[in-house]
Amino acid sequence: GKYTISVYFSSNPVCFLEDDMVIQYYPEIQAATPETNEVCGDPTQPYTFDLTQNDAAILAPLVPQYVYTTEYFTSLTQLQQGYPGMDYPATFQGTNGQTIYVRITNNNTYCTTYRQFQLSILDCNVPLNQPALMHACEPQPYDSYEIFDLTAQNDAMLSSLADPSLYSVSYHHSQADANSGDNPITSPATY
Repeated sequence: GKYTISVYFSSNPVCFLEDDMVIQYYPEIQAATPETNEVCGDPTQPYTFDLTQNDAAILAPLVPQYVYTTEYFTSLTQLQQGYPGMDYPATFQGTNGQTIYVRITNNNTYCTTYRQFQLSILDCNVPLNQPALMHACEPQPYDSYEIFDLTAQNDAMLSSLADPSLYSVSYHHSQADANSGDNPITSPATY
């Protein structure tokens, strides 16, 4: 709405200044809650995180997304006091359990809000037992194809773990895919 402000001088009440101002209300930015950034590594050592991986999740409910920007901080005080965000959030050296703050700005209204998330470095060196060699005696007509149940290896591989129920097993055609978790075999019980 439009408001008028009048200022009177106490020493001379007939002398005053008057001006109008417009006050606009914008709804709060409804950004989503970012996810914890998890990586495998040594939890006692710093790790390079790509903090911008959370941008899509944070901005998902905002339309249109292109009017919003994100800035990342290691200090809530710096975020709240208007400091600029970190220069290279895609290559941030973080530590296990570190809190990261993100300021979301609507570039049309200059309204801001913030969210926070944690960095987590997981020790992914799980001591698995070596799986047993799998073989099959092929019946006629000897077509060189046989179905294997790869999941039959799960119990033996996980038996050395204190609580195997905390883990899931996936099977892949290459070590690179297994390391990244990409392209799992979709039917390992009938491979």
